[in-house]
Amino acid sequence: MDQLEDTRKAIAGSKDELAKLETLWQAQQKQFVVELLNLKAAQAVLETNRQQISALIDADTLFTYQELKKRKGLAVAKVEQGICQGCRITLPNTDLQRARGGGVVRCSSCGRIIFLA
Repeated sequence: MDQLEDTRKAIAGSKDELAKLETLWQAQQKQFVVELLNLKAAQAVLETNRQQISALIDADTLFTYQELKKRKGLAVAKVEQGICQGCRITLPNTDLQRARGGGVVRCSSCGRIIFLA
């Protein structure tokens, strides 16, 4: 009899715990839905901004960027202390001078578009 009563108490406790966990899960699901909607709205704004900015870039440069992005994943690399952060190779002085002058300059080692920090 005592064992039966203990088992019933354990089942009741488990049912209470399950109800609490289901309530928590449902609350988290609602939060995730709200967060997902916010992220989708932010993504739409960023896509619009990207389209507007892309329209300002010449077609050849945009094509180069898109091809690099497809092939390497990272199309643009920062240059810190004369080192391309995409391939970690020291850049020749000519590349650094061209990058300082502005315009689109590509790393002579990895081919990524480089910019000075």
